[in-house]
Amino acid sequence: MASVRLTQELRSEISRKAVHAFHVANPEPKPSTEFEQRLRDAIPRVPTQIALKNMYDIAMENNIYEVKAFGCNNTSHKLNFSTLDKISIEGLDSPQDAPYMRREVIVELSAPVNIIRTGDSYWGAPHQINVNAFAVEDQTYIAEQANELLKKHVQRDNKDREYKDTIDDLLRRCNTLKQLLEIWPAAENLIPQHLIVKLHEKVTRKERAQQVKEEIHFNADEINKVVLTAKLMGA
Repeated sequence: MASVRLTQELRSEISRKAVHAFHVANPEPKPSTEFEQRLRDAIPRVPTQIALKNMYDIAMENNIYEVKAFGCNNTSHKLNFSTLDKISIEGLDSPQDAPYMRREVIVELSAPVNIIRTGDSYWGAPHQINVNAFAVEDQTYIAEQANELLKKHVQRDNKDREYKDTIDDLLRRCNTLKQLLEIWPAAENLIPQHLIVKLHEKVTRKERAQQVKEEIHFNADEINKVVLTAKLMGA
């Protein structure tokens, strides 16, 4: 069996593939169908959404197509409709096992929700909204469900981190693929196929000697000249 060293590049590739496998096997937690529907129903009831909708209706009724923002004389600020497919719910209870203070969770909606906004508002992806910004009748339910979803995200993040740390620690302790596979046979699925083929090649002592000679560009004639010359000179 040929010896294949674990280079830093190969370690990084195996680690990356192992983490990808973890993410495939452990997808990010999703909101329940009921929670998503309640959230979709709650968005139009957000007080700021109601206020903007009223402003829009007034503007349309009075043939006003540009509405000034409070305290701003710039008339380019318009009310318009947009869509929302991700929402970051903030102001949650940070789980005790969170590796850092995390009080928000991102909820991906299965289908976009229509919202109304002002032209000068910054609506990134995902849009951020505090639990207390929802209508009073929606706050308790959304807070409870969002907190539960946050806990699941934190648990997955912790498991992800521990998994990667374990893999990286193992890779650091192994010098060759043979050592790695003796400890973790399933790692073969993460190793490039050409290296697996090379690993299982039968190499004789003579072939191994020639292999080393070629790898380090060993020129025996030149080395011998130096050694013989030194010997003749009494070294």
